[in-house]
Amino acid sequence: MRKAVLFILFFLCFTASEAYAFSTTHFFVATNGNDTNPGTKKMPFATINRAKMAVRGLSEKDKDIVIYIRGGRYYMDKPIVFDELDSAKDGFKITYKAYRGEKPVIIGGKPLSNWEKVSDGLFKTTVDIDDDAFFHIYENGKRAFEARYPNKGYLLGTKKEVKNNALDLSVNPEDINPNFTFNNRSRIYLWPGNDWFSAFVPIAAVDKNKGIISVSDTLHVTDINKRSPRRYYLTGIKEALDAPGEFYYDNEKKELFYRPISENINDSEIIIPLVQSVIRLVGKNAPVKNIEFSGIEFTISRFGSFFTETKKGTHGTNGWNEPANKEGLIYFENVNNCSLDNCVVSNAGYNGVSMVWNAQNNIIKNSEIKDSGFYAVLLSGYRAEFGSKADFNKKNIITNNHLHHCGELVGHGAGIFVWASGQNKITNNDIHDMPRYGICVKGHRWGGKFGDESPIKINTGEIVTKDNKWDFIHSRENFIAYNDIYQVSKDSEDNGIISFWGCGKDNVVYNNKLHDITNRAVEGGTMAIYLDDATDFVRVENNIIYNINSGSWIYPILAKGIHNTVINNYIICEKSNRAAIRNVTQYNEEVKSHVYKRNIIYMKGKADIYSFGTWNNTKLAECDYNLIFSEMGIYNYRSEKSILSASDWQKEFDGKYAKHNVYANPKFYNVETNDFRLKKESPAFKMGIVPIDIEKIGIQKFD
Repeated sequence: MRKAVLFILFFLCFTASEAYAFSTTHFFVATNGNDTNPGTKKMPFATINRAKMAVRGLSEKDKDIVIYIRGGRYYMDKPIVFDELDSAKDGFKITYKAYRGEKPVIIGGKPLSNWEKVSDGLFKTTVDIDDDAFFHIYENGKRAFEARYPNKGYLLGTKKEVKNNALDLSVNPEDINPNFTFNNRSRIYLWPGNDWFSAFVPIAAVDKNKGIISVSDTLHVTDINKRSPRRYYLTGIKEALDAPGEFYYDNEKKELFYRPISENINDSEIIIPLVQSVIRLVGKNAPVKNIEFSGIEFTISRFGSFFTETKKGTHGTNGWNEPANKEGLIYFENVNNCSLDNCVVSNAGYNGVSMVWNAQNNIIKNSEIKDSGFYAVLLSGYRAEFGSKADFNKKNIITNNHLHHCGELVGHGAGIFVWASGQNKITNNDIHDMPRYGICVKGHRWGGKFGDESPIKINTGEIVTKDNKWDFIHSRENFIAYNDIYQVSKDSEDNGIISFWGCGKDNVVYNNKLHDITNRAVEGGTMAIYLDDATDFVRVENNIIYNINSGSWIYPILAKGIHNTVINNYIICEKSNRAAIRNVTQYNEEVKSHVYKRNIIYMKGKADIYSFGTWNNTKLAECDYNLIFSEMGIYNYRSEKSILSASDWQKEFDGKYAKHNVYANPKFYNVETNDFRLKKESPAFKMGIVPIDIEKIGIQKFD
């Protein structure tokens, strides 16, 4: 009897394993493979592209397909391109996956070799490529710049009259070394006009005596000296090749000169980037569907020769706030239900991952994206002129990722940038060390940018009015929750850790921890949550905000727009902060019907509780049941230029906005160590304030 039972169990196990084997097709890729092989484990392919073609050639695709990528380094001189012919059928999936216990690295370039010593610390080699459209190389995974001056930080321009405000940057003549020579590879990286958007553009001419650097083309502003002094640095100057991690390329002789970071250049891998993207999923006549990349590292792609926010980008010229450069090391366009899981994406020239135009139900999870030139992740849909029905970039999931040290080549870079894209879930990400935003959602602003104050006709023939404008703004219903975001806003201003501008309705910012802006290169505006121009119907709930502590005007929350709700947040005002919540009207955009309710506001200095740039009776719909405490015993509200005490604030409006406020210590466990759990005796509980679940914030570990 026992033998019979064992036989049955063995038979069942064997049958199950055989069924699994026959229900899944496997191919293998290895660095020692050959593309003439059959792609088996013993005889693998050499390239992912060959494996892709093998999958495409299968007669039956009614099963899952797994392509195992063995460990090693795979160098690419062209991107791997997938279209709809490479899709899995619905209900199944094609997975390109690291072989268990091994680490495949897909590299968008090739190693440089045959280094010849020129002098102490300086080497050269001949570069055998078809073009010279590269402006960075990589040594052991670290980006090297082309002969930069100064080596770190910025030079400062001056304020003086120039012939052409759109092209001529005014600088100190003594900052231009008379020995410097400029050629067609010379570039200037600058913050034109203000500290909102940076640019990287060719230098057209230099007047060393007058201190004028002329750029090759107009940028995104009409006056690049508007707020002097402007910050800038120069690259591509042979005489500036003076520090480890710098190179210079002589494109006539095709010789590259380099000062390596390491002591022995022959022990280093030095990569020249050859592609703008390593993986491209681009549907031609139908979406690419049901492809996953798992456990793979993707690294190194090119940055372009001309960068400004809205002009002459990888995707043409666009309007204000829509990125013209949408390229990504991993690039999705017309792609549905595809994913990255447990991958590493590093050293992208532009974005780590871009999901552009039609991109729906895609997932980025459990991955690390770092050292990107622009954004870690870009979601970019269709602007209003495509019509109300052009709602095709949506329902993507970005969850449980570590996004850090991006915006390395663009000073307004961010962790996640959402343009005209909606219904996305952005959750449980750890985001830090970005020059501008942590997460930013943008669309169109009605006044001046989206249209006129009167009805307008767009490309589809539809009439847009002030009342139906939200039908054309697709950056709506995004759920941004449980993210831990810190040390952003490091090299720009007028932004928040989480920012909105001209967005659609019903975005939610829920249960995030936003903290530690302590070190930045410029003054100007700093916020944790920034509901900027024409930001409407946003719900800000259950967020913890603290140590927002760098800039010249600092607010944990700055709120414009209409029908925005700020509820049940813990807002810690540092001594440098001006007010817990700033409410201001600008650019003829409406600001009304806000709700500020059941928040804990803890003030360490003299900050106002609320500060209103202008006041009218429509500003607030509801403002009550807030628990407010000042370490210094100062409780002020500011309306325009008037200051009201707590009692005056209540009397002024017959108790409408403060009838149930409580001015008492919230009894956090320890404010000094940022332990914002509430003690049992906290008065918050009697006021209906709900404890914030800190344990659910940030990257979660799953079994």
